[in-house]
Amino acid sequence: IYLQNDGSQNGNIVINQNGGVTRIQLHSDGDSYFNGGDVGIGTTSPDRLLHVRSTGDALFIITSGDGSAAYIELGDASNGDAGKIVYDNGDNLTFTTTNPSDNQTTEKLRIQGDGKVGIGDSSPAAGLDVKVDTNPVLAIDRGSANTTNFNLQYNGTLTGQCSAANQDFEISAAGASTPLSF
Repeated sequence: IYLQNDGSQNGNIVINQNGGVTRIQLHSDGDSYFNGGDVGIGTTSPDRLLHVRSTGDALFIITSGDGSAAYIELGDASNGDAGKIVYDNGDNLTFTTTNPSDNQTTEKLRIQGDGKVGIGDSSPAAGLDVKVDTNPVLAIDRGSANTTNFNLQYNGTLTGQCSAANQDFEISAAGASTPLSF
């Protein structure tokens, strides 16, 4: 363990392994790092590179400066920012990914502060706004079950239903005795 001072009140702590390889370096005025092994906060036996354990709620906070964004970047060694989760300082949370065919990073999902959600739309006008260049736009597949239902509700009360069973498709209003069948 080395404690160092560069003469201008900037301090360093360096912990080396046998052979002089630096494993931990803490700089008061520069880059700091842990190199080798997992890091535990609240645990003496971390299972991952960073393992945070709490006896109550576990909270992870990223705070940016006023007017700035807060990012979590996800990726691998060849594409370090293939995906991002961003708080954009406008009360919006966005999710972006990189398209491997053209290496362009674009927003895929936005949750606005007012609760509107956009998929493929950075300015959703409805509770859920989906804009994609694929067909079908929405697929609901219940797997091997016989019937797939899509319920329409108003204030928690069922007002209508779309159902698909085998090759039949039906639309019905709540309380209607005969649905429209296609």
